[in-house]
Amino acid sequence: MRDHVVSVPGGKSEGFLCAVCGKLISRRDHMRRHMQNVHVGVRARYRCPVCFKVFAETKFAAHIEKQHPKHASDFGNLEQFRIDRE
Repeated sequence: MRDHVVSVPGGKSEGFLCAVCGKLISRRDHMRRHMQNVHVGVRARYRCPVCFKVFAETKFAAHIEKQHPKHASDFGNLEQFRIDRE
């Protein structure tokens, strides 16, 4: 993985820019995790039907319950929101 460091005036590092999707990540270890989970990983991914963010299986149900509690009972089987790798 080649790191693309983004700097701000004054030479201070702002973070790492993902070469695949353009997301700005604050730390190198978070960039590695992002690459594995989003672009390389084989784990199932789910798209939130409310905010359209993408989550690994282990985080998706928690996201729905915490961020969208009013909608949680409307979704039923969360497997319907599973997406293929993009």
